[in-house]
Amino acid sequence: MNSRFRSFSPLFLLLLIGGNALAQCDPVFRQPLSQRAANYEINLSLDDQRKTIDATQTIRFTNTSPEPVRELRMYMYLNAFKNTESSFLKGTTHIFGQSFTNRTPDEWGWINIEKIGREGDADLSGNMRYIQLDDGNTGDQSVLEVALDKPVLPGETAVFNLKWRAKMPKTIARAGYSKDFYLFCHWFPQLGVWEENKDGKWDWNCHQFFRTTEFYADFGVYDVHITAADKFVMGASGCLLSEKNNGNGTTTRHYHVEDVIDFAWSVYPHFTVQEDRWKDVYIRLLIAPEHAKLGPRYLHALKFALEYLEKHVGKYPYPSITVVDPPFHGLRSGLMEYPTLITTGTFYGMPENIRITESLVVHEFVHQYFMGMVASNEKEEAWLDEGFVTYFEDRIIDAAYGEKQSKNGNSDTRKAGILWLF
Repeated sequence: MNSRFRSFSPLFLLLLIGGNALAQCDPVFRQPLSQRAANYEINLSLDDQRKTIDATQTIRFTNTSPEPVRELRMYMYLNAFKNTESSFLKGTTHIFGQSFTNRTPDEWGWINIEKIGREGDADLSGNMRYIQLDDGNTGDQSVLEVALDKPVLPGETAVFNLKWRAKMPKTIARAGYSKDFYLFCHWFPQLGVWEENKDGKWDWNCHQFFRTTEFYADFGVYDVHITAADKFVMGASGCLLSEKNNGNGTTTRHYHVEDVIDFAWSVYPHFTVQEDRWKDVYIRLLIAPEHAKLGPRYLHALKFALEYLEKHVGKYPYPSITVVDPPFHGLRSGLMEYPTLITTGTFYGMPENIRITESLVVHEFVHQYFMGMVASNEKEEAWLDEGFVTYFEDRIIDAAYGEKQSKNGNSDTRKAGILWLF
């Protein structure tokens, strides 16, 4: 296990939420499982008409190194979907089998920090600039650097307050909206990782966003307050702590999760909710109504994977796992992993002897161990996570359904096959 993530010991309790006793979860660990170098509190409102987010954000960054930190570097992933000049989109016309060349201006996405300052210090908004250290493409705005007026000293915790705005794109590379379904992934300004590099120098590991790589971030605690229209059913990383109806057609939900490297969430008015539990783990399946009959298959495969991995790898340390099954029109947001939240994909009437549904949910859940806990650098060694996950996916499916009865084929081929149908 990566030294940034230390031990396994989840808690599980019943929380009283909004006056109702729900089979929810307690997200607070008795003992931290990581150094918690990067911690986030985000308060946001979703405008469903404009497809925009308005947010305030607090970052608490602890310098765990022996060297002073003189600038911040942050991922600004949504800017990869700003236009065709980003390094992510440049040089291609198709992503996941869909062309993006005919998009209207309001179908693109972006993120912009309007103000940033260090608590108790001067405004730093004038110190921001986009950098392109990987490929020199000045049209790319996926990494932002903020020069600090004074360094963050070794052992010091600095607090930064941000105000920002984002426009969600029509679904592309999983992030975005399809009609009234949304997936919010890699959607907020997030610090890179301050670490010692191969040359023994402390620096930011914060690469630009490319099609051939995925993600890398530090462990921390997330408190996210999401205000959205009452019509939406919502799922998110971590545990729901509170839910408040604002009396103006919106509801604010507060989610909390500890010792994770990211936070994702999804909303859709028509989700049906299926809940279950495996030992101390609360399971929440948000499934499109046309797929609801497949819910027991998802839950059976997921609980089998939890048991198998506890026996052969280690205990799942988090108190919850949320599974998002998108509607057919939002399927391009499926088949991906985020801490304590995964997206899957299936079809109406999937035959029971074709176990793509099961293998996909197992595959994405296994990522919780390798993407989520080992947290290898998916930007520099993208093969590591997928390699281990595919290996354990096949072992789990064979153990669950029998080697001669399990679904054969490489998991990535299955993923690609589903996406290329559209």
